[in-house]
Amino acid sequence: MAVRSSGNVRITGTAIDDQKVTFQKIVSLSFESDRFTPADELQFTVLDVLNGRFKFITMELNGRKIFDGIVDIQKRVIDQKGNYTSFVCRRKTCMMLDNEVKPYWYFNLTSDQLIKSHALPYGANGAKLPKEAVLPQILAKKGISHWEFLTLFCRLAYHRSPYVDRMGNITCDPFQETEHLFSNSRTDGIPFLTAELTDDHYQIISKLSVKTGKAEYGATYGYVLNNASADQFEIVRERYYHPETEWQGEPALSARQYYEDKQAGFFEVTVTVPGIYDIRAGDSARFEDVIGSYYDLYVTKVRLRSDSDGNTMTITLWEKSGLINR
Repeated sequence: MAVRSSGNVRITGTAIDDQKVTFQKIVSLSFESDRFTPADELQFTVLDVLNGRFKFITMELNGRKIFDGIVDIQKRVIDQKGNYTSFVCRRKTCMMLDNEVKPYWYFNLTSDQLIKSHALPYGANGAKLPKEAVLPQILAKKGISHWEFLTLFCRLAYHRSPYVDRMGNITCDPFQETEHLFSNSRTDGIPFLTAELTDDHYQIISKLSVKTGKAEYGATYGYVLNNASADQFEIVRERYYHPETEWQGEPALSARQYYEDKQAGFFEVTVTVPGIYDIRAGDSARFEDVIGSYYDLYVTKVRLRSDSDGNTMTITLWEKSGLINR
């Protein structure tokens, strides 16, 4: 049986001879998107009789492209039930994760050089950075990917993490303009089947002491960052942080980034909705139920499952306040 779709889903493949094929008999489909990685994943199975081997896949929803990726795995299976082909694909920007940077000390590296050398050749379409920037020096360690190098540059130069927006551009703006309302009572809201609201206090750090120098029998911790969120819940959880070489001289910035990495998702809303919607990681969001409303949220993960039984999406929302460097 084919996928039941509440929207017009169209998947097209480009074969190694550049011939394009639009798949007609899709029997299962799954899609996952995570705000903190440039490697959205699409998996699907078709009953179409295919002779070609494919390199690229695009997926459109109601005429709008929502996925443009490479084929990682193409598997054809022949059994007593027939002949079918499965695909595992990732967004083209995954190439920034798949490829390593040459180990090197870069001096006076500009943001323009960064994008031209470490983003555009690996799937990105462009960049919308806050401003032109230059770092006097930055080390590309052995084994670091282009995405990790981009992340390090943006954190040092802009005090923010990079993301890939809907158009495939590198940006440091963590929230996109599109906003979604999840509500079972509002006519303008997206209705949900289930919702889970989780306060994960175990992620919250109350006090972070950052190493700023050496002492005779250890280290000196000349910078201390206290967390107001921990004070609200009377949480005591102290950590001592030794920044790596690239963060030396930036105790405040490294402390804030450490906080963000550890506890960005301390409050989480997970909603399951019927159907298929154009919801992307990074979109702003609101959630309403009979108890209250939450307005300062954003989409951090999207999971789509589609088969003969129907379509469901699971969307994970985090509080914007969890991103300190924004």
